[in-house]
Amino acid sequence: MFKLIKNLFSADKEPIATEPKASLLTGAELQEKANLLFSDGRLMQAKDLYERALQLDPTLAKAHSMLGFLFLEEKNLLRAQHHIVKALELDPTLANAHYLQGGILYDKGEIASSVASYQRAIELDNTLRLAYRDLGMAYIMLGQAQEANVIVDRGLELFPDFCDLHYYKGNLQSLELDYVSAEKSYSLALVAEKKSLMLYTDLANAQAQQNKIEEAINTYQLALKEFPDASEVELSVGISQLLLGDYPQGLKSYERRLKGVMLEFMLKLPKEARWTGKEDLTGKDILLITEEGHGDTIQFIRYVKLLKSKKCKVIVVASPLLKRLLATIDGIDEVRDFVDEISFDCYSPLMSLPLLLGTTVDTIPANIPYISSEPERAAVWGKRLGPKRAKPLVGIALTGNPEHKRNKTRSLDMKLAARLFSADADFVILQKDLSAYDREILSHYPHVRHFGPEMHDFSDTAALVELMDLVISIDTSIAHLGGAMGKPTWVLIEYNPDWRWLLHRTDSPWYPSARLFRQPKVRDWDTVTEDVKQALESFVRTVPA
Repeated sequence: MFKLIKNLFSADKEPIATEPKASLLTGAELQEKANLLFSDGRLMQAKDLYERALQLDPTLAKAHSMLGFLFLEEKNLLRAQHHIVKALELDPTLANAHYLQGGILYDKGEIASSVASYQRAIELDNTLRLAYRDLGMAYIMLGQAQEANVIVDRGLELFPDFCDLHYYKGNLQSLELDYVSAEKSYSLALVAEKKSLMLYTDLANAQAQQNKIEEAINTYQLALKEFPDASEVELSVGISQLLLGDYPQGLKSYERRLKGVMLEFMLKLPKEARWTGKEDLTGKDILLITEEGHGDTIQFIRYVKLLKSKKCKVIVVASPLLKRLLATIDGIDEVRDFVDEISFDCYSPLMSLPLLLGTTVDTIPANIPYISSEPERAAVWGKRLGPKRAKPLVGIALTGNPEHKRNKTRSLDMKLAARLFSADADFVILQKDLSAYDREILSHYPHVRHFGPEMHDFSDTAALVELMDLVISIDTSIAHLGGAMGKPTWVLIEYNPDWRWLLHRTDSPWYPSARLFRQPKVRDWDTVTEDVKQALESFVRTVPA
């Protein structure tokens, strides 16, 4: 920050060569000398002289402004604000002071007020390139993309080599899903500043969003040359390699994913007890630690059968919502809570098993089904659904967990999804929670049922899935559940998919009963919905009455 902001205040003069006695100088002369010290990077000495200058002449507006900046550098907000307010009282035309005031307001969360200060700074001095950057950011934070675009473009006209403006332009283009333009903007930013990790990763993301996965990997690799300790970049490389089907390399880098609650849990375990895939498990108790996503657990719990063949006892620690379902899986000896005291000989994160067991795309264990519903739960839900009519039952899950980082892009608008309900079928919403917006739309379709609060955990969901003729889901846990249970499952995939769905395929090596419907371009759910609708109309004609 200092390197950039310093240029705001630099007086275009040579650094001082001599230091006449300050006691012989006026306040204005001390201010000039402080300016030279500031330009020379001698900030503490400059600060001392600004303060002494103000003792002699409290009306020196620029000295107040400079002290405001220096106190900001020291994180002394109260002193900084005092001097900046004073500077503006003395000289309302001091552009730098307006800029600094904008920064203080922004940091306090008063974004709308900061806009006025940044605007005033630019009106007074249109060469303050940082003001264009920060005003653009303020507009972005306010959700005013059009205004942000205007000010960033104005800044770029004046400062075509300013890295930050190209970067913010790329952000705006990414928000508009224009990843082609965003890639160009991020590339221009990197020409001006090649040392920013964020620039590399955002450029790679823009490439990945276009499914230019090899180019994204190359960009990530460039970032790792500059920032070799950036574990999140190594993880991104691994995810990209997995998306391309390079499991031997990708799974190694995917180990960088370990974080959050699971990592905190693992840190309490002895490092030497972590299974490396080489130790003999005969007669041992192995603890499998499930990770954040319920879909992840459902997908990778299949590896229990391979472990069980090694003549070990398998203990799984899992979310309460999954415990009952997992307890029915052949090969799992115990399902425990994260808070339990558990005895074991070795442990492994569940999603590390594909690496430890040498999985490739061609050797994915896909003996389906490996999850089934409890017969008594299926019977309960069968009664709840009532006598089966001469129509197929279709389970629907088209919105996901709002906490999921990709939920906005992976979820289907219920108004769009409602196009499917014209098919000659009965529908059941398989997800427990729905928004008020979704419920309002569904109220117009009485043949679409939703049981919400009656679904207590995944054992209830599995029972409902068991009763369906077809499951249609976005990329969420229910898609994995349908696939794991061997149900015909149609998965709606966004253009840049999660790695497990690979690229371009309409089938899945993880779930033989799955069919994938992919966006032909970014956010094109219209085409996907129309394709699914046509396929559904054909499907209902083939299901026996």
